[in-house]
Amino acid sequence: TASWEDADIGSMLMKGGMAMSKAAPSTMGTLMATGFMRGGKAIKGTEVIALPELTEFWKAFVGGIMDRGKAKPGEKTIIDALHPVVLSLEQSQYEGASLVEASSRAAEAAAEGLEATKDMVAQHGRAAYYQEKSREIQDPGATMGSLMVKTFADYIAGRSV
Repeated sequence: TASWEDADIGSMLMKGGMAMSKAAPSTMGTLMATGFMRGGKAIKGTEVIALPELTEFWKAFVGGIMDRGKAKPGEKTIIDALHPVVLSLEQSQYEGASLVEASSRAAEAAAEGLEATKDMVAQHGRAAYYQEKSREIQDPGATMGSLMVKTFADYIAGRSV
């Protein structure tokens, strides 16, 4: 059985990804599991997350999903909400922002990325069957990605989630 008592945050995230892979064998479940496993691996050995670790986590998370799902920004997927998060965190790190401020900015970037999906035509998944009809509808994967980043930001800020 997996131990969730581990002080290694990266290891816990990797275990969470593996559990997700077993519990949600759908395409989205597989993508999310890959993201958590890659993100966890990137920060393995970490017991406290500061901005550099959070940035590395999200960078690896997004990279894992892009590798596994063969998607890139602009194709109306979860990547359109999460790629701006990485850019935002990198900018916040460069500016020396606090973890709370950087997380808040990242959540805003994810929300803006989600909103941008309304102007895109789906290229992947079932939504791709509808091509132009998918325009003006926000992407469900990007919606989930934006909610996930907001939940992280709320937790970091000490707000109840």
